[in-house]
Amino acid sequence: AWIREQAKYYLEAGVPIEIKVVWHNRPFEAIIQEVIAGSHDLVLKMAHQHDRLEAVIFTPTDWHLLRKCPSPVWMVKD
Repeated sequence: AWIREQAKYYLEAGVPIEIKVVWHNRPFEAIIQEVIAGSHDLVLKMAHQHDRLEAVIFTPTDWHLLRKCPSPVWMVKD
């Protein structure tokens, strides 16, 4: 329900959006499998900002995706 609310504007505008939840102990592997299976052009990944450092911190999953994903990875911050 939450993710549909986030995508509401795009869904109402007719943008085709498929919502899929996948559980995996290594998230980057699940993401890469989805990219390959769906022939996706781009991966959007949220980067987390560290409050004290005032810098964006990349997690191990971020680094794995940046190195191994067959599609470009666009890191975005809030």
